[in-house]
Amino acid sequence: MNQTQLYRLVDRAVSGRLGEILMQYRDLRLTPSRMALRLAAEHQVEVSAPTIKKWVDALPHEDPRRAGPSPQTVCGAQPAQTPRNAKPVSPAQTEVSEQKAVTRMAVAS
Repeated sequence: MNQTQLYRLVDRAVSGRLGEILMQYRDLRLTPSRMALRLAAEHQVEVSAPTIKKWVDALPHEDPRRAGPSPQTVCGAQPAQTPRNAKPVSPAQTEVSEQKAVTRMAVAS
């Protein structure tokens, strides 16, 4: 992010946590106007909504500190793949298949 003098000033006012604070607000899906109000209420810093919007738009889309290994990496599993010639199955077909399986189990018992 190209940090302007105002950004650096506000960042210092919030102990170097401006990016983190803005990401939290973004995760809460606050509008830039709401973010401006919360910054003023929580940190006694007044910034316009258009300025906050520019800052939020320049943030990374995902907080790298929260990123962890993917589920495939953790358990060694491969993502499920659908065969190329597979046909879609309707819910009614699934229900009939389940009923046939239950009937077969009952007959086998």
